Amino acid sequence: MILEGHTDAPRRLVLTRDASRLLSTSDDGTARLWNLDDGSTRHELRWHVAEIRFATFNDDESLVLTGSIDRTARLWDTRSGASLVTFPGHHRGVTGVAFFPGTSDTIVTVSRNQLRIWDARRSREFEGFH
Repeated sequence: MILEGHTDAPRRLVLTRDASRLLSTSDDGTARLWNLDDGSTRHELRWHVAEIRFATFNDDESLVLTGSIDRTARLWDTRSGASLVTFPGHHRGVTGVAFFPGTSDTIVTVSRNQLRIWDARRSREFEGFH
């Protein structure tokens, strides 16, 4: 099976636990969620304006978090492909993203020498974290 659709180099690949779907990121500024049963694109995630360098699923694989050289991270719904939240304000490209274990409400982004902890429900950084 050959998966085609990106117009520039793929960067990151993440499989779902059951290996039925594959998430790929690319230098074309998109991420794609693929059905591995037939090789089709389930969703093309298109709102970043530069390369997407990192992506991950949340624990139940209902959400995807992406980080881009465009200095933003984005939260996506895997069922609809919709962009739900944008996390702006990074001084450099976002080179790492993660969900806190057991929750989709708290995320971490990495940009150059900064780690930022975000409240995903409110789309803002935590003032203090305990």
